[in-house]
Amino acid sequence: MHHVPPARHTAPRVFAPPAAAHVPQLAATGAESLLAAAGGAAALILGGGLLYRRGRAMAGV
Repeated sequence: MHHVPPARHTAPRVFAPPAAAHVPQLAATGAESLLAAAGGAAALILGGGLLYRRGRAMAGV
């Protein structure tokens, strides 16, 4: 009797795509909405100034 070892099955080679270059990135702090908040603040200040002048004009001062 001659012993024949079982055939070896090798897994197929899988080639991964090249890794993307690491790009440094700043942390997300939520400052993206800062421009909208600044616009809202400016609108409130201008509106308050208008109301103040209108009130003084009506008072006759």
